[in-house]
Amino acid sequence: MASVGPSGPSASSTDSSAGTFNWANASGITAEGGGSASVGLGNGQTSIYLVATGFGFSVPAGATINGVLVEWKRSADRSGISDAAVRLVKGGAVGSTDRSAAGSWPTTLAYQSYGGASDLWGTTLTPDDVNASAFGAAIRAQCAVSTGPTASVDYVRVTVYYSTGGATVCQRRTARGPVRAGSRKAG
Repeated sequence: MASVGPSGPSASSTDSSAGTFNWANASGITAEGGGSASVGLGNGQTSIYLVATGFGFSVPAGATINGVLVEWKRSADRSGISDAAVRLVKGGAVGSTDRSAAGSWPTTLAYQSYGGASDLWGTTLTPDDVNASAFGAAIRAQCAVSTGPTASVDYVRVTVYYSTGGATVCQRRTARGPVRAGSRKAG
């Protein structure tokens, strides 16, 4: 199995198809350490999606996509923030399969891994899908405490795992020398 990445996004945006509260500085996630995207939340509140796309993959045509690993670098200024949803973005649309991790976000920036080398996130993926500028990942945060913590996301990196199938030429040997399978030898 081969892989491309981890790669970071060249574009970021928000998607309000779920959640309520908007991220400030969404563009901050396109460069690690370039300024975090953040959202303040209260008890029971959720953010809208923070979306990262444009990973610049070049998986060869004809390859089989085996899985996608997404690593979000995130934190909260105090406990109470957790994943509301973590999903792939395919063709610019946020997917329906959620890979949220259990537990609270750490209070210092750290990577959390989602998916993996054999996880297609409930969808089918082709090289064209993952090579497209509209392929990426999305995350939403939620709050379970009333103290009003702030969720922060600094960066995201994605790795795509794939395999390529090569044609295998079978040969058999005869007393007269090698003969390719399927061919006929006169005589």
